[in-house]
Amino acid sequence: MKKLESLREHLLSSPIGLQEDDLLTFSEQGKVISFQGENNQHFELRYSANIIITDYSGDADQVAYLLLQWLKQNQPYYKEDAIEF
Repeated sequence: MKKLESLREHLLSSPIGLQEDDLLTFSEQGKVISFQGENNQHFELRYSANIIITDYSGDADQVAYLLLQWLKQNQPYYKEDAIEF
């Protein structure tokens, strides 16, 4: 869940003026993907990240730009339809 926290910090530190109380972040539909083998005990967490922004009157394009900027840096192989609203 470090990525979700990183995204939250990215949005809060942006110049669009989001306040902590106006930004809710949480995950759902999570699952553990296991790659267990004799010499391999790796796993990954897959989940849907939810971001709810309240009391924001700015342009939605600015939020979309910030999300895409963060994705490019932190999840470079994201699907082109990774963001839904």
